[in-house]
Amino acid sequence: MKFTNNQNLPQSVVRAAADDRYSRGKADISVTSLIDAPRQHIMGQICVGDKAPVIDVSTRLWPLLGTAFHSLMDHDYEADVIKEERLFTECEGWTISGAIDRQIKRGRKHDIEDFKVTSVYTYMGAERGEKEGWSDQLNLYAELVEANGKEVKNLYIIALLRDWRPMEAKTRAGYPPTPIMRMKIEKKPKAERIAFMKERVELHQTAQASFDLHGEIVECTDDERWETPAQWALKRKGAKRALKLHDTERAIMADMASRPPVAGGYEIEERKGQNRRCEEYCDFAPMCLQWKAIQEEIVIEQVMKEIEQ
Repeated sequence: MKFTNNQNLPQSVVRAAADDRYSRGKADISVTSLIDAPRQHIMGQICVGDKAPVIDVSTRLWPLLGTAFHSLMDHDYEADVIKEERLFTECEGWTISGAIDRQIKRGRKHDIEDFKVTSVYTYMGAERGEKEGWSDQLNLYAELVEANGKEVKNLYIIALLRDWRPMEAKTRAGYPPTPIMRMKIEKKPKAERIAFMKERVELHQTAQASFDLHGEIVECTDDERWETPAQWALKRKGAKRALKLHDTERAIMADMASRPPVAGGYEIEERKGQNRRCEEYCDFAPMCLQWKAIQEEIVIEQVMKEIEQ
C-alpha cells in the first residue's frame, strides 16, 4: 500500500499505519486469505508497486487498534500459553499457513483463542450465527494445530467491542454486558474441517489458474461484496419504523393498495441496495473493474427509472 497523510498527522501515526508486519511465511496462502474471496487474493498479487492502492493514514484507526492490542498481548509472559505461533499444513498440493493468537495448554489438549477488535453490531450478529467467517477461521486453525501433532479442545473468540455503550447494555435486550466478551465457537468434526479446507483450496486454485493462464480474474460473489439488495419500506407518513419491507416496487404498491385508509396516509421509502465491502472496506475498490461495472449499472438503472417516470 501507499500511504498519504492528508490530515497532517504526526509521523509516529504514519509509521504505525504503514508498518505492515504481516507475512504468511513460506506458504501458498494463509487461512485468512483462504476463507476470503479469491478475487481479493489475486488483486493482492496485481496491486503492488506503482499499482498499489493509495490509503490515507487517517482512515486506518481500526487496523491500528487491532495491531496495538495484539502487540500488548504479546508482551506479557504466560506459562502454558503459546502466542502468535505460525503453523503450516499441506492440502491439495498447496501449503496453508496460519498465525494463531493464543494456544492455551490444557494437559494434552489446547484451547485456541483469537482476538477480534470489532463492533457490537458484528458481535451480536456472530451470536446469531451470522458471522460464518469466525467459525471457518477458528476451525481451520484447529486443523492446523492438529496437523502439527497437537489436540484441540475448545475454540474461542475474544472480542473487543470498540463502540460498546454502557447505557445500551442496561436497556437493550441481547446487548453484550461488557466491552470485552469471550465467545465459544463450535469445533466441527475433523472430516468436516478437512472437507472445507479442500473445497476452499480448490476454489482458489481454479481462480489462480484462470488468472495465470488467461489473465482472467474471478468476480466476487454477492456475499463476498457484502451485498444488501434494494428494498421498499411501507410506512405511515411521518413514522420512522416500516410497517412492511418488500423486495420489489410492484409488491409494495400492491400491499399499500390492499390496506385500509389511515389518518395521514401511507408513504413509500426506497432503501437503496449496497455493496458495503466495495463501498467502505475494500482497499482495491478504486482499481477494481467489477466494482466500476456495478457502479455504472446502478447509474444506468437510475437514469432508466427517471425516464420511465
